[in-house]
Amino acid sequence: MIENDNNKKDSDFSLPLVAHDDLSTASVKPDTESHDDSVDNSNEIMNSDGNPQQSYPTVQQSDRADIAKQIDTINTIIQTTSETLTALQNGFESKIKYDASKERIIDSLHKELQSYRDGLHLKILRPIFFDLMGMHDDVTNLLKHNQPLDNESDTTTRLRKNLVSFQETIESVLEKHGVIAYNEPGEKFFPQRQRALRVELTNDPNKDQIICERIRKGFEYDSKILQPETVVLYKYTNANKSS
Repeated sequence: MIENDNNKKDSDFSLPLVAHDDLSTASVKPDTESHDDSVDNSNEIMNSDGNPQQSYPTVQQSDRADIAKQIDTINTIIQTTSETLTALQNGFESKIKYDASKERIIDSLHKELQSYRDGLHLKILRPIFFDLMGMHDDVTNLLKHNQPLDNESDTTTRLRKNLVSFQETIESVLEKHGVIAYNEPGEKFFPQRQRALRVELTNDPNKDQIICERIRKGFEYDSKILQPETVVLYKYTNANKSS
């Protein structure tokens, strides 16, 4: 009985038999896991709270050189682009200044040409203008010295109307070329635009330098007087002083 009990105790403490392959696998696996844990724990960085921080890959020296080279390339492209934009801006500004200067020159030349053309127009047509104005004055004299009569014939009346119409036609032709016939408004003598053919003496001081009669119309071209209006002018004289 004692022997059997001893044998039973030995059997209770005996290890189960493991196959050769299972034994080798079981013996290697714990070593591998413990090695991985040691590696992982060695790479972890603890922060101030005791928690592991996120780890970042280590940048190699060759990678740093490539990054620096790429940054230099980008800086070069930016600098080149900036220089190109500056050159374009300067070119645009120069072009704008050139166009403005050219436009001023063209405007100046156009004004000079217009002035020359106007002067040339007057220079060429001036003799014709004065011939027409002389004809206009002649018709005025004819009408003045042939006033309507009470017993005049119908032929004379029609002739006078034709002369008036012819005179108006002359004024229309002159006006078409820029020459305007005028009678200065008002009764006061205006020496810049009128000419006194003769004077009529008067003892009324209120009539001094007042127009007595209008003889011929004046003519102007582009605000330039070609022929002043011809008038008869009152002139005040003191009869008692002269006697």
